[in-house]
Amino acid sequence: MQQYSRMEILAIFLLVVIIVIILCIIYMFRNKIMRRRYKKIYKKSGGLYDDNAISALKIINKIDKPNLEDYFNAGTIIGFNIMQGDFTENTNAISDVIYNYGTALNRILQNERVENPHDIDRQFMLNRIEDFEARIIETNIDIPELNVIDITLHEAKDKVKTEDIAERKTESILNTKKDSANKFIDKSIKYTSDTQNVHDSLLCQDLRESLHSLMKTCDITKTLDETLNEIREFVTNKYSEKANGNKINKIFATLDTINENNYIGTLNTYEGEIIKVIWDRTNQIGNAANSDKMKEALIDSMVDCWENEILVCINGRCARYISSISTLDFDNSVGQVGTKETYRNEILEKTRQLLEEAIKEAKESANDDMKKIGLSYEDPKISINEKVEKEFKENLRKKIDSMVDKYKSKMAGPMGEENLERIRMETHVAIE
Repeated sequence: MQQYSRMEILAIFLLVVIIVIILCIIYMFRNKIMRRRYKKIYKKSGGLYDDNAISALKIINKIDKPNLEDYFNAGTIIGFNIMQGDFTENTNAISDVIYNYGTALNRILQNERVENPHDIDRQFMLNRIEDFEARIIETNIDIPELNVIDITLHEAKDKVKTEDIAERKTESILNTKKDSANKFIDKSIKYTSDTQNVHDSLLCQDLRESLHSLMKTCDITKTLDETLNEIREFVTNKYSEKANGNKINKIFATLDTINENNYIGTLNTYEGEIIKVIWDRTNQIGNAANSDKMKEALIDSMVDCWENEILVCINGRCARYISSISTLDFDNSVGQVGTKETYRNEILEKTRQLLEEAIKEAKESANDDMKKIGLSYEDPKISINEKVEKEFKENLRKKIDSMVDKYKSKMAGPMGEENLERIRMETHVAIE
């Protein structure tokens, strides 16, 4: 029998201890490692229930202590990757979405925070859950559990609104009033990387409005085959196969999918019909000067439908088609689309601009007290008349309110009005 020296025994013992410690550390950080892994994988998904979405959901289901983000992401994958926002096809899966989103909402009410708010924050989650609820209501599916989600959603929205605004205001106290206002606006503006933004309720509304405008002038006599043949001919004549082989392959592959003429529930029409009306629009007299540019933009959008060599979902494809001709069409409103986040950012930036203009106007005022108000926004040492400052702020609020009111038609309905009033509150807090 082999004999071990004391040093060898000690070395073996230390090795065993080290291995146990490493295994304990791995176990302790297992959920964190898995969480980081599934997020990285999910970002590569094309918005479908593709291999990346499948892998991400499998990893989430293996996490033994799921957190707020895990429940939210699981609900999103089931609702918008598996079901692609079409809840008429698989009503059983709706229960899974409601469970995950409902748990996420309860976690928010229990004061759980996201690990990295620069990735996705609580407000983003609430917007996505609201989009899910709006889509269910649109489809007229009777889901009793939705009432519970609705109540919890409103409670969570009120909580997040109050907490987030107060926290941002506290974090934005700087040396001058102007710097503090700009800091608050900077912290309020978000640019979230979102592969599922095509399901945003405001973006879908914009797409429907643009499509409605396009259909008013469409030549309904032309068939889909005729349109697709014209597009193929334009591509063949426009691009050299040698220099643009990969691009042409993607265009023709997208056209093959368009030829299937799949139905898109969020727009209540077919993919082929959308291509027909856009292509027809490029040939209208009003667009004569931009006709080729519009055609190229539409074709480029077909190339953009490929992400990580995967064709994105029908919602993503149709959104790209319609928005491709924005700024080129004779009607400037066509193709102009935005999400809740982009409209909120837009309002906050306009608030910043109105504040700048108000300060400049005050500094140039013939009234000495008003001039001091303008100067005080950049120099805290200047003594001011508080009554005049109150008047300055009231006038500025009126201008901001007038600007915000212009978004009422865009954010119609109970949910839209509630969101708009939240943004209005943020603009008021910014200038206080």
